[in-house]
Amino acid sequence: VQTCALPIYGEILKLPKKVTAMIHYFTTHKNKAISRKELLDNIWGTNVVVSPHTIDVHIVRIKEALGKNCVESIKGIGFRWVG
Repeated sequence: VQTCALPIYGEILKLPKKVTAMIHYFTTHKNKAISRKELLDNIWGTNVVVSPHTIDVHIVRIKEALGKNCVESIKGIGFRWVG
C-alpha cells in the first residue's frame, strides 16, 4: 500500500494514499454532505469498480488517525467533514 505523509497536529502521519485523498477531498468540501458515489467517483475514478463498503473502511481509518468526531455519518446521504 502506498502511503503519504500528512502533517497533523504537529506530527507526521503516514496514511494510505486513498485515505489521504479522502481527507483532502473532505477538507476542501467542508460542511457539505458527500455521498459514497461522489467519494468513489472523485477518489477512485468513474472507470473503476469498487465496493461502496470500501468507503466505510476508509472512514474508519480516518477516524482512527484523526479522532472519531472528524467525520459525521449522515444516514441515507453520506458523510460530512466536521474536523
